[in-house]
Amino acid sequence: MTDNAIALRVAATLAFEELGLLCVGSAVDTPSEPDALPAAVSVAFDGAHTGCLTLRVSDDVFRALAENMLGLEGDDAEPWRWDALGEMANVICGNALPYILGTNTRLTLAPPARGAPPMSHAASHIEIEVEAGRARVLLDLGGERRQ
Repeated sequence: MTDNAIALRVAATLAFEELGLLCVGSAVDTPSEPDALPAAVSVAFDGAHTGCLTLRVSDDVFRALAENMLGLEGDDAEPWRWDALGEMANVICGNALPYILGTNTRLTLAPPARGAPPMSHAASHIEIEVEAGRARVLLDLGGERRQ
């Protein structure tokens, strides 16, 4: 596992367990098909480095996040599911990047956006079991900017 993948794993595990109140299991060796992880949000960042973090989750994780984070159930949670998933991606991104890029790196995170942009082949990624579902975190670092 690369250093970037370790940082993503730690950030995702802490976010899902502490913010999402969900148990995280082991890393997954065989990635899920894209259709198995239909809910996706992305957080672009810019500054000394550019890039994007994308979080994809299975339906059951998507539902559980809004219920656990906001205390809403069933139909009451539906309008808030994207907000909860976006906040989860934001927290993972904000916690992983200092480990990957250094704590003195200045970055601006864009608001989370629905969907997953195309990723380069060099993107770091992890996939983990979350309760009865799965989550995949992809980090595409566009590069360092000259100041």
